[in-house]
Amino acid sequence: MKKIFALLLAAVLAFALCPLAFAENSSPNGDTGIIDAAELDAIIETFAADYGVGTEHFGIGLIYCATGDSYYYNGDNWFYSASLYKVPNCMLLAEKVAAGELTKDSVITTSYGSYSVEYLESASIVNSNNTTGHAVVEYFGGTYSGKCTDQLIKYTRLDESYFTNPDFYDYSYYSPRFMNEVLYTLYQSPDSYPGIVDYMKQAMGGHYFKLGNVEYQIAQKYGALYDNSGRDWNHTAGIIYTPNPIIVTVMTVNIPNWETFIWDTSTLMTKYALSLDERLPDYLAAKEKAEAPEIETPSETAEGEPAAQQPEADTAEPPRATEKPKNDGKGDEKPQGLLPGPIVDPEKTDVTPLFVIAGAAAVAIVGVIIGAVISNNVRKNRSDEAYYDDGPGEDRDSSGGSQ
Repeated sequence: MKKIFALLLAAVLAFALCPLAFAENSSPNGDTGIIDAAELDAIIETFAADYGVGTEHFGIGLIYCATGDSYYYNGDNWFYSASLYKVPNCMLLAEKVAAGELTKDSVITTSYGSYSVEYLESASIVNSNNTTGHAVVEYFGGTYSGKCTDQLIKYTRLDESYFTNPDFYDYSYYSPRFMNEVLYTLYQSPDSYPGIVDYMKQAMGGHYFKLGNVEYQIAQKYGALYDNSGRDWNHTAGIIYTPNPIIVTVMTVNIPNWETFIWDTSTLMTKYALSLDERLPDYLAAKEKAEAPEIETPSETAEGEPAAQQPEADTAEPPRATEKPKNDGKGDEKPQGLLPGPIVDPEKTDVTPLFVIAGAAAVAIVGVIIGAVISNNVRKNRSDEAYYDDGPGEDRDSSGGSQ
């Protein structure tokens, strides 16, 4: 009975506080530019229905690199990253190479063993080796379960306020938006992370985004995990080198035919990107026209000659005593044409808003306390889970075995 009461109370509080929840999850990117979000929503929902997959089981991210415009479907949902973490963590390593602090031949020694930088990067990304992946994490001072997530925010355009989900820091949970942002940084400045894109191009031929006939070059990284709670996480994130390259992240949980679903999703995004290529010239022309500054033409006299400008008077005549000075925006006078506000009797001030605010504050405090208790129980259970991709060796491949 106590559990039922707690759930009902939590539901009421969640409803009362839902505007705050939506504010936290709102898109920081604004509109989708050349991408027609409603059109793509309909395409994806039809696609999911044909697959017999509920939309709550996946998240999709797309960045059209020609304009930088992005689109997300469940893009701010959080999924356990599995081996996707190896890309941004290896970017930390490659960044040191670009800065001259390390070379590809530099040897790094950790509790997992001693490896060259080149081997750490290639084994982690090409083969998705977990031992080398965790060696990189240890080198940068990350935790076993949380990886180095606090150091990876710099690879995105997202503010720290986006990362309100503690699972991001504690259990390496990613959203499609976060992963797409990381890859967009990599795409824009590949020389700042030498070798990473090349390793991704070598990864997992014949699987994931490369499952079927591949017309375009693809740099990808997958993540796969079956945890003790019975959740089957399978993701792929990559750069697809269409004429105007796109960045795509597909994250799934508990989709039985996950590999074909991931591949078909990437194919869907590729076809949509090619349709954007056809729209691109007209879109850029319209955008350039809209952004062009307007050229003002001088007013003309009746004879067609520009009107001569009158010199400004050195002094202005002060307003007459009977005239009402014009409001310059600095005083308290109301603009002309507006009805005066209600007359307030200070002895009859309505204190109802104060009670409303106090009541709302009390509800919020109670909601935070209950939410913290529930969240703590959920996170305690999660901390006991054994994530198989965290063990030594390599991630399982598409058949469920070892590579």
